[in-house]
Amino acid sequence: MCEGGITRLKLHLAHIPKCNVKKCEKVPADVKAEMIELLAKKNIIKENKTKERKRARDEVNLDHDDDHDVDVHRQSASDPSSQSDSEKSISD
Repeated sequence: MCEGGITRLKLHLAHIPKCNVKKCEKVPADVKAEMIELLAKKNIIKENKTKERKRARDEVNLDHDDDHDVDVHRQSASDPSSQSDSEKSISD
């Protein structure tokens, strides 16, 4: 998904043949190394975000345990300290 922009420029400067990017023939070695490092960091961040999203999705309970939901609602209704100010004013 490289249409143009910063990532495409980094790929060009880093000599990474991806998304039909032509290698830059005039890039200094230190700039090339820096672009490779930046792209690697970006990939690590992206992988971590993907892992975190997967972990969050795995924690979601899809069993639809209605008994548990009813118990939670009963507790909050019977315990005035768990109600928000708006809920207290409505119930008064």
